[in-house]
Amino acid sequence: MCDAVEVLQAFPAESSCKGLKTYLAFSLLPDKKLCKNSPFCPGLLAMQGVCRSSPSAGDFTRYGSAFSRVLPVARFRSVVYSSLRRRMTPGGGTHAKALPPADRLRDLAREWSDGLLAERGLSRATHDSYSRDVGVFLSFLKKLYGTGPCCPGPSDMDLFLAEQRSRGLQSRSLAHCLSSVRSFFRFLMDRGAADTNPAADEENPKLPMRLPNFLTREEMDRVLKAPSPDTPSGRRDRAVLGLLYAAGLRVSELCGMQTDDFDQARGVVRVMGKGRKQRYVPVHAAMREELISYLAKTRPCFSPKTDSLFVSRRGLPLT
Repeated sequence: MCDAVEVLQAFPAESSCKGLKTYLAFSLLPDKKLCKNSPFCPGLLAMQGVCRSSPSAGDFTRYGSAFSRVLPVARFRSVVYSSLRRRMTPGGGTHAKALPPADRLRDLAREWSDGLLAERGLSRATHDSYSRDVGVFLSFLKKLYGTGPCCPGPSDMDLFLAEQRSRGLQSRSLAHCLSSVRSFFRFLMDRGAADTNPAADEENPKLPMRLPNFLTREEMDRVLKAPSPDTPSGRRDRAVLGLLYAAGLRVSELCGMQTDDFDQARGVVRVMGKGRKQRYVPVHAAMREELISYLAKTRPCFSPKTDSLFVSRRGLPLT
């Protein structure tokens, strides 16, 4: 442990090391001590000398590695230079238009969130994840700038991503956060509440390359033949599995299909995908005959109370 106040005092008041002070704030324990296990601690202590002088290339190589778990060295260099340039004034000395106060930003975030559902047709789960990301970002701005107007810039986005990574978020989640913030700032620019998008040029974190899991041909054949052909439920389940496989559907897409989404004459199914985008998918001849048989003989056994293509034993849509 070391005294956080001593570390704070090491940064000169006349130059804006606000970004680095923010790193420190994220590393504090409740008793105002700096945790040596924090990913920010080694870099903060090493940067005391750098903040008193003009950083050299060697400084970034040495001190940047201390932050490497949460921020690439190139980004670390950008944050340091930006921190040394910016002044301790609302907006950080930038010339961009200041964002509205925190309360107004929250109202604008709700308007943007409502628009995602109305205009883009996102699912509730996707909508909630976008809204949650922007809520976290607004809380970060409030912690950094207070409740007044502010002018977040690219270095603030670096700090935000570094904070999120230090809390355990992986690259895929960080990329989702960036996408959410970009979308929100585009909305603010359309409304005239902002004139720049600090996330526009931010690089997405590199996603790990993974080989997909898959079933062998023999395994897939066993899956398709698993339901019993001797019961209505078994025949329905065979049709469900066969259509998922033949048309490459998501489960949610299959559950949302109606009886008139299957063109029996042409052997084509109409699918409503993400964002309410329609597509038409042909199915092979054997699948076409199985669906025709299901509609004529199996589906009526469930006394359907809906037009859904696949129904449960009670005649209700599958979920």
